[in-house]
Amino acid sequence: MYIIIDNYDSFTYNLYQAFAKQNVKVLVFRNDAIDVSGIANLHPEKIIISPGPKTPYAAGISNDVVKSFYRTIPILGICLGFQCIGVVFNGRLKKVGKIVHGKSTVIQHNNSRLFQGVPNPILVARYHSLMIDTSEMNKEFEFTAYTKEGNKDICMGIEHKRYPLYGLLFHPESFLTEYGDRIIKNFISI
Repeated sequence: MYIIIDNYDSFTYNLYQAFAKQNVKVLVFRNDAIDVSGIANLHPEKIIISPGPKTPYAAGISNDVVKSFYRTIPILGICLGFQCIGVVFNGRLKKVGKIVHGKSTVIQHNNSRLFQGVPNPILVARYHSLMIDTSEMNKEFEFTAYTKEGNKDICMGIEHKRYPLYGLLFHPESFLTEYGDRIIKNFISI
C-alpha cells in the first residue's frame, strides 16, 4: 500500500489515478490529517508527497515525513514535495525567473532510475513559481534532470545517492508530460 500526502492540491487525485492505474493500492491523507506515527503504523510500501499551492514551510507534515522515512521507505516528492525534500536537505527556496503554471518545458535527464526507458530530452508539465537553489544542498544528492532558463540550469529532478528518496519539480501525472506513466512505473519498481 502506498500513501499520498495531499498538500491541498487539485493534482492529488490525478496522482492517485496514475498510481491506481498501475494496480497499486493508494491511501490519501491531507497533510494535517495524519501524523508521522500514524503513517508508521500503516507500514506503507512507498510514500508520495503531492504538489500544493503553498511553500514547504506551510506543507503540514510533509517535511517531517521526509525526515522520518527517507532512509527506510521510498519517497517521491512532486513539485511542492520536491521543494520539501530540497528544504529538508539545505536547499534554498527561491522564485523562478518567470512563473510557469501549466507550461510545457523541455528537460534533459541523466537516465537515473526514474528515467529508465524515457527518451532524452522530453517535454514536461510545470506548475510552479518556486524552485530550489541546489548549490547549498546536501552533497548526498544527484541532480537527475534540468531545464534551461536563460543561461541558468533549473534543477527538475533529484535522487539521493544512498537512500530511496526522489524528487521531481515537474508533474509526471499531467497529460502535458511525455512518458509520465513510464516515470511512475519506474518509481513503483524501486
